[in-house]
Amino acid sequence: MASSAYDNEQPMSNGMIVRITLVDFVTYSNVEIYPKAKLNIILGPNGTGKSTFLCAVILGLGGKPTVIGRSSNVADYIKRGSKEAIIEIELFNTNGRNYSIKRKIINRNNSQWFLQGKQVAFKKIEEILSKFNIDINNLCQILPQDRVQDFAKMNKVELLDATQKCVGNIQLFECFEKLKSFKSNSINNKRNLLDIKHKNQIEADKLAKLEEEVNTFRKRQNAIATLDNMKKKVLWLQFEEKEKHRVEFSEQVKKVEELCVQVDAEVKPVQEAIRSTLKLETNITKQIDDMTHKLTNLKHEEKEMVKKLLKQKSKLNTSKIDFDQKIESERNREKEIQECKKQLDIISRTLPKSTENDLTSELKSIEEELRMIGNKKCDLRKEEYTLQQNYSNVNEQLKVIDYKYQQACSIKESKMKLLHENPDLHTAHDWLLNNQHQFKKKIYGPVFLEIDVNNADKAKYVEKCIRYRDLIAFVCEDPEDMSKFFEIIRDKGLQINTLHCSPPDRDIRTMFPPTLPLSEIKQFGFTDYVLDFIKAPPVILKMLCQKFRVHEVPIGSAEVEQNFSSIPHQIKYYFAGDKCIQSKKSRFSGEVIHNVKEIGSARFLSFPINDELIDSLTVALNEKKESVKVIKHNLVEKQQKYKELDVQMNHLKNKKRDLHIAIEHIKTTTVRLKMKEEELKLMEDNKIDVNVEMDQLNQLVQSCLKESVLIQKQLNTIVNKQSKNNISLSLKNLEHDQITRVLTEKEKKSASIKRKKNELVEKLENKKKEYLSLKNEVKFLLNQARKSTDGLTPDDDKFIKKYAPQFSQFAENIDELQQSILQLENEVDLIRAASKKILSDYKEQQEIVSKLRGEVEKMEVMIGSEEQELNALKENWFTTVLALLDGINLKFSDYLSFLGCSGSVELDHGKDPEDYENYGVSIKVKFRNDEPLQELNAYVQSGGERSLTTAIFLLSLQNIIKVPFRFVDEINQGMDAFNEKRVYFLITCAVCKDPQAQYFLITPKWLEDMKLSVETTIHVIYAGAFSGLNSLDDTECSVQSDEEDMYNPPFGTSVWSKQAYFRALGI
Repeated sequence: MASSAYDNEQPMSNGMIVRITLVDFVTYSNVEIYPKAKLNIILGPNGTGKSTFLCAVILGLGGKPTVIGRSSNVADYIKRGSKEAIIEIELFNTNGRNYSIKRKIINRNNSQWFLQGKQVAFKKIEEILSKFNIDINNLCQILPQDRVQDFAKMNKVELLDATQKCVGNIQLFECFEKLKSFKSNSINNKRNLLDIKHKNQIEADKLAKLEEEVNTFRKRQNAIATLDNMKKKVLWLQFEEKEKHRVEFSEQVKKVEELCVQVDAEVKPVQEAIRSTLKLETNITKQIDDMTHKLTNLKHEEKEMVKKLLKQKSKLNTSKIDFDQKIESERNREKEIQECKKQLDIISRTLPKSTENDLTSELKSIEEELRMIGNKKCDLRKEEYTLQQNYSNVNEQLKVIDYKYQQACSIKESKMKLLHENPDLHTAHDWLLNNQHQFKKKIYGPVFLEIDVNNADKAKYVEKCIRYRDLIAFVCEDPEDMSKFFEIIRDKGLQINTLHCSPPDRDIRTMFPPTLPLSEIKQFGFTDYVLDFIKAPPVILKMLCQKFRVHEVPIGSAEVEQNFSSIPHQIKYYFAGDKCIQSKKSRFSGEVIHNVKEIGSARFLSFPINDELIDSLTVALNEKKESVKVIKHNLVEKQQKYKELDVQMNHLKNKKRDLHIAIEHIKTTTVRLKMKEEELKLMEDNKIDVNVEMDQLNQLVQSCLKESVLIQKQLNTIVNKQSKNNISLSLKNLEHDQITRVLTEKEKKSASIKRKKNELVEKLENKKKEYLSLKNEVKFLLNQARKSTDGLTPDDDKFIKKYAPQFSQFAENIDELQQSILQLENEVDLIRAASKKILSDYKEQQEIVSKLRGEVEKMEVMIGSEEQELNALKENWFTTVLALLDGINLKFSDYLSFLGCSGSVELDHGKDPEDYENYGVSIKVKFRNDEPLQELNAYVQSGGERSLTTAIFLLSLQNIIKVPFRFVDEINQGMDAFNEKRVYFLITCAVCKDPQAQYFLITPKWLEDMKLSVETTIHVIYAGAFSGLNSLDDTECSVQSDEEDMYNPPFGTSVWSKQAYFRALGI
């Protein structure tokens, strides 16, 4: 950077900037600038850091970063790579040592303030700034280039607000805001007043309606009170009537009790007579029982004698029958002997010719053959069982090997467990398995189920390359299938990701070869590409190559990290040991930036395939299948031999059964023959002698007759005794019957008396119950009546005083009184019912109406007061703002007139002078003599004219207030060279006229043939891409920077004048 000034030094005033020092601020490492009084022009191409000095002054004197219009974080102004930045500004002090203000900005967005080298609070800095009237946030003092454009874009209303803030003071702007607020409040208050009046009228109408309802309610309440008194009297009348009935009923109970006593006296003699008769009846009954018992014994003896007699007769009859049977048997015996001989002959002819011994010998031979065949079958069964066991064992081994083979070949079963962690994914996968037929082509997924990594150590690299969202995505070969599948899944409320990838037309590794063959990058420590470890369907591999470039991502050892600088630039993403490295080229510095991250373990793909294990399991699987085949063949042969032996054994068993039948027939026939022979011999031996049998029968008859005569005599004696006993028993029964009749009559009389007594007792009990019920009812009625009259009875003086006058108005008859009650109840029902809340509502409504009336009065008073305050505020603001705009208009018109143009600045009231929200600043200009003054807008003036007008307006603002220094950053934006010269001319004039002015003008260029005043100091930024130019020594400025140099441009000593300047401009 270089500075140059004419020899005549201008005296400085309080608050002017003497020195600016920047350390590690934005692009500067260390730079100092020494401004002079009057005009300081900071020149330099775009991007060299001209505006940095403006930023430094704003931040160095406590301004807000928002004023700059760039980053709002002060830490962003620290030079890249540094931990802190320093801004030091020296302000001129006529009364002593200059003030040195230093701000140290620390990385964590903190700042430290120093005054005269000592750390102080910012409040101390504010006191110095206030002393010199320095307001960094005021655009009249500091005008950044971004804020110049902001002014150009403002409408009238915004321009008025900005003007008040800039050249007025905050009180003027607040006064205007208060004026708008007051006006808005006044309108709102008037509107509220109308609303309250309307509401008051509505509430008053409600109150009138409620008053009618309250009168009706009170009328109904009076009727209800009268009805209540009537019901109370009814209760007392009911009580008195019941009490009278209770007394009468009590007399009836006493009469029934007297009758019970009389009946008790009648029943005693009858009871005594019944007891004596019962005693006599008991004695006779005992005698009858004794006689009956004796008679029973005689009858039993009679029966025994009759049995004996019948037994003798039966014995005679039996003997005669036996004799007859024996005679008949003897006659039939000869016939039976002849018949038995015939049967013996028939049985003898049925015996077979073979003997039992012959058949038994043949049977033993067959049994021996059966035993031998059974042994053979047993041996075959054992061999078959052994083969079955071997078959089962080999088959189980085959299943185990096959299971291991399936586990080794497919990892989907292990991966399926991961599906359960995502319910939507699991549901979608299950649905797809059952509905794959609905789609034109195959749908794969999720992707991690389709991918196998043949090396567990490499799974983490593969998984790092694929985003989680795509790792769990479904891949469709057909786009229509993808749309259909997505709609179905969305309708089911499942959230999954779907991708489309068409099937490859050739081998994947042919379609996607790596840019750099592995042989060319092995020297850097790379061993494989990620694609080398992935096994998946071709569609999945194609998707991975297209989307994640897995064929371009190499894998290497930790040695790769040592070769950062040597790795070819084509490799942007690679793995080194447990680290993932991404290389990027900085857009600013062009340097390669390496982003290094640690790789975690794989979660979805850590299920490798072991090819050696699969080969060994395949061999073992084939061997076991061959063993199963051989065992099965041998098993079929054994089963065939077993069937043949079964046929032989069945034939021998049938033959054995026939022999058994034959032997059994021989045995049976021999037994029958022997039995018949014995039967024949028995018949021949059992011959009967008829004469002997006749003698035995006669002897038995004589014995039975003698015994029967003796039994008959004993029977006659028993019968005579029975006859005598029957007569005595009949007499006793007659006597018993007579006593029983007497007893029955007496018992009937006693029962009648008892029944009468029971009836009286029952009647007495009922009467007592009724009396008790009546008594309770009387008590209940008394309690009800007393309760209705507050516990008072008609005998109480209070009752007579309180209720007697009211009760005397009602009928004394219950029926008449109840009729009156019914009539009054009907009248009450006809009156519209209302809740008790109507009274509180009425009272509340009265309060509401009263409150609203008070609010109306209060609002009217407040509106009157606000109108007075508004008028006073309006007059105060109008006076101030019109004076302010007059001053601005004076400067603005002078500047334009100075340039051969004309213009005005005035307050625009809009259509409604009372609508302060639409107040604005109207700027009117005329650049040509044949035109009237026209309002500044985008349709009338050219872009250069608008930029010039904006610049002149801003310059007019800056001349309104007095400050030690001013900054303007590229005020010439959007202007042509002609208008730029005009603006520079005005600035020069303004600075020359002000004896205490210090002005900073920042511009990227200096116009050709542009004349300077002798009070102008030029500061040239000589940095960045322009620092290679030849530089000159500078005697005015000391610079210690590694980025900037200074030179003294040969401006000469030309004298500036208005006339010469106008001629140069062609005016």
